[in-house]
Amino acid sequence: MSAFIKKVCEPTLFKQPEFWGTLAAEFAFQYSWTGWMIYLVPYARSIGLSPYQATSLSSAGGFGSLIGTVAIIFLLKTSRNLITILTLLLLIAGCSLEVYPFSTSLHVLMTASFTFGLAENAGLVAILSMSKSLDGELSQAVSFLFLASALGRLSAGFFTGWIHDSTNSYDISFTVLGGVLLLAAIIFGALLMIQKNSQ
Repeated sequence: MSAFIKKVCEPTLFKQPEFWGTLAAEFAFQYSWTGWMIYLVPYARSIGLSPYQATSLSSAGGFGSLIGTVAIIFLLKTSRNLITILTLLLLIAGCSLEVYPFSTSLHVLMTASFTFGLAENAGLVAILSMSKSLDGELSQAVSFLFLASALGRLSAGFFTGWIHDSTNSYDISFTVLGGVLLLAAIIFGALLMIQKNSQ
């Protein structure tokens, strides 16, 4: 059993900051994205938007995701620093979610939803970042990445729902969702500094 664990959990893998940073980023994004999908429409209805307007916010996020996918294709061709791209995506997504508690304007929330959708490809960039920096242990790294993704999605419904039930407010839930992303962005900012200092 111990031999199996050693084979699956490569010791050198856990010594690389990029590995832990990418796991944190994937967890944060999946946590926030899942929470956004679950609570977006109820939140919009709670502030007085019609059912059509509420669901339109999801569509705005989907349109942003489409544009973001095209943008990522060009970014990946022009920039080789995937950590920088991932940090920017986390910042964009986090700041977008922080807008929700402070506005009831449909236009502002549509813009926030569109902007949040732009960052949906953070998961793809995380995988590419893994493949670039952890080439020799890619299969194990990606497996742990998907584990972080699953834990993020699992936590979103439970923890965000608990916050809402405890406070009877979606505002704090969205603040936490955005805050988790911003925390991950800070972690990646630290990784960027480590990366520059080591060069």
